[in-house]
Amino acid sequence: DSYPVNQPYQPSYAPQPNATQANPYAYGPQPAGQPAQPGQAPIKSSPILTVLTVLFGLGTVIFVVLFIWMAARYSEVSSDVDKQIKDATVAAVDENTAKLEKDFLEREKTPNRTFAGPADYGEVTFEYPKTWSVYEYASAANGGDFGAVFFPYTVTGTSGDIINALRFVINNNNYDSLIADLQKDISEGKITMDLRQINGANANFYVGELRSGIYGAMVIIKVRDKTVILQTDAYSVYGNDFEALLKTVRYNA
Repeated sequence: DSYPVNQPYQPSYAPQPNATQANPYAYGPQPAGQPAQPGQAPIKSSPILTVLTVLFGLGTVIFVVLFIWMAARYSEVSSDVDKQIKDATVAAVDENTAKLEKDFLEREKTPNRTFAGPADYGEVTFEYPKTWSVYEYASAANGGDFGAVFFPYTVTGTSGDIINALRFVINNNNYDSLIADLQKDISEGKITMDLRQINGANANFYVGELRSGIYGAMVIIKVRDKTVILQTDAYSVYGNDFEALLKTVRYNA
């Protein structure tokens, strides 16, 4: 057999080129895939799919906005609740502290001390809290007036514009004249009056504006030829102490 000239030798067992395969020996770019079939329309997006996509996007945005709003609201409410709890705790502690301080001060007042006025002036005695200090500013020397003021811990003065827990006076002023003067204040509505039992006898008890700017309570007692006055300048503050003190008043008629 003769072999054609200028033809490459191929053994009989060598694979034959397939018409549908790219020629590996060919030069130039090879086709990337099957060409589009004649008459095949291009793929178009569905309107329903577009609408669903838009709705999904809007839903996502709304969810995110609502989540952020709820988170902010929760933080605000949580902070407000925490503040309320804190305020309630502080108020409870303050209230308990005030109560403990008040109880301590009440216990500190006892046992009471006994005060005695001049013996020749009926020897008026009464009990007062031991935490009160006393200052005698008039000694009743030579038949004059007797006066003393009481105030917790330190007495600050005796003048009429100073608030004192107790003023104790024994003087020679006419009892009936003093009662008549106070009756005018009663008619003007400045003070009120009722009767109290002091040492087994009736005594006039006054409450109201005793002096300008001074709202207190006062008891006037006639002892022999003297007029005895027990007065607190702040009945709203020292009222309980004053009432307890009046129950202990004793004197020689």
